[in-house]
Amino acid sequence: GPKVILDTQLAVCRGTPGAGGDGGVEQFMPRWVPSHLDLKHRSGFSIVADNANSAAQVKLTIGHSAEENRLFIIVHSCRALAACSKDGADPYVSFVLLPDKKATTKRRTATKKRDLNPEFNERFDFDFGLEESMQRRLDLSVKHSGSFMSREKELIGKLQLDLDQIDLKAGVTQWYDLVAEST
Repeated sequence: GPKVILDTQLAVCRGTPGAGGDGGVEQFMPRWVPSHLDLKHRSGFSIVADNANSAAQVKLTIGHSAEENRLFIIVHSCRALAACSKDGADPYVSFVLLPDKKATTKRRTATKKRDLNPEFNERFDFDFGLEESMQRRLDLSVKHSGSFMSREKELIGKLQLDLDQIDLKAGVTQWYDLVAEST
């Protein structure tokens, strides 16, 4: 009757012909469950590994417009930011162009709430000639806009970039790795 069919199915699954009824079920379950869990873990880790490969990053366009004779920086987005609180993070990007002592070039984006992959797409312009632009160093921070009272970590990541490393005339759009400052 039906019992025989059940036994054959179990035996086929296990690849061991002629298994007994209850013993078959006992042996079948444990073999099936762990491999099922392994699979879940494996897929989980591979996703994490892909992300771990690319640390937190910020996507910028940096260039110099000859017509307007000005430097422009577009803060596009960030990805894979570390969470700063139980809600993730409320990130914004701020930067200054060194060696600017008085921080007249300090700029910041709007804050994105609870977003570890925020899209900003904000453009900032500076009236610098090409020569002057190339002497600048971009000092950029991605920060979490937590409350002042909380002990949440504020700095998510930093980037320092000498602008003479970039083809400013062409304008360069790319992802840059953020370094988490060890304080």
